[in-house]
Amino acid sequence: MEFPITRERLQKYREKEAPSAEIKKCVLKEIQKICEGVENIVLTTKKTKYVYEITHIVKYGDIKHNTPHPELTWNTNGCLKELLAELKNKFPDSNIIMDPLEKYILIDWS
Repeated sequence: MEFPITRERLQKYREKEAPSAEIKKCVLKEIQKICEGVENIVLTTKKTKYVYEITHIVKYGDIKHNTPHPELTWNTNGCLKELLAELKNKFPDSNIIMDPLEKYILIDWS
């Protein structure tokens, strides 16, 4: 949630903004993992590729079940499309390749 926030946005936040906020959080979390993984490879090996395994949450989203207030939950779609776009921003001249089964993303800077 970004502040300052109006009363009208607060009243409509759950239905209009919460899903995109969840996607943004997902992307930021995964980008941090990927960047740390790439840095580790660069510093500790001579490899020029990083393989990221796509998780269920990234691909399909997080379906929240058995919560105390089911009326306050929502099903987010996965953040795979947004993650790929952000990877292209973070690694602009590297090859970003996703396998056809959407199991892995390869970042190749060779």
